[in-house]
Amino acid sequence: DKLINRKRIILRELQQRLLWFITLRWWVPPAIVAGVFVAKALGFEFAAGEVILVSVFILAYNVAFHFWSYRIAGDLVEHENYIIRFTYYQVVLDYVAMFLLIHLTGGAASPFIFFFIFHIIFASILLRPTSSFVFAAIAGVGMIVVAVAEYMQWVPHHPVVFRDASINLASQPVHVAVELAFFNTSVFVTAFFATTIVRMLRKRILRLRKLSETLSEMNKKLNALFS
Repeated sequence: DKLINRKRIILRELQQRLLWFITLRWWVPPAIVAGVFVAKALGFEFAAGEVILVSVFILAYNVAFHFWSYRIAGDLVEHENYIIRFTYYQVVLDYVAMFLLIHLTGGAASPFIFFFIFHIIFASILLRPTSSFVFAAIAGVGMIVVAVAEYMQWVPHHPVVFRDASINLASQPVHVAVELAFFNTSVFVTAFFATTIVRMLRKRILRLRKLSETLSEMNKKLNALFS
C-alpha cells in the first residue's frame, strides 16, 4: 500500500506537469506566427509560409492532446502506462516540430537549435533519467544529420536572409562543425544536471511522504493509548 501511494504521488505530479505543458503549448503557435510577421517586417527573408504551417501542426496535435488528457481520470496507478505513453507522444511530436522549424530557418545555422535545451529539461522532469539522455542524443545526432543532409544537398537548404546576407553551410563547414560540437555538449550537460536535480527532488518528496506516513501511524498509536 505504501509503495502504491508513493507511486500515486509521482504519477499525480507527472499528470499535473503534462496538463501544464499542454496549456503552455497553446501559446506556441501564435508566438510563431507573431514572430514570422515581426521578422518579415524587420526585413528577414525565409520560408515564412512553411513555418506558419508548422505552427498549425503544433496547434493540431495540441488539440488532440487536450482531448486525450480527459482519459486520465480515476486511479492514476491504473493509468500508469497510458500516462507514460502520453508523455512520450508529447515529447516526440515536439521534437518533430522543432526539427521542422530548424530545417526551415537555416538548418544548423538556425537560431532555434538551442530551444532543444528546454525540451530536454522537460523530458528530465517528465520521464526517467535515461530517457532525457536518449532525447539529448536524438537532438545532437539529428542536428548532425540535418547539417550533413543540407551540406550534401540531399535536402534543400532554407537560409534566413537579411540584407542579402546568410550563413552558407557549403562555404562555412568548420563554423557549423564547431557550433554543433558546442550544441551537443550543451544538451548532454543539460540532461545530466536536470536529471540529477529532478532525481534529488523526487527522493525528497518520497522522504517527506514517508515521514508523513510515520507521523500518521504514531498519531494513531497515541490516540489508541489515550482511548
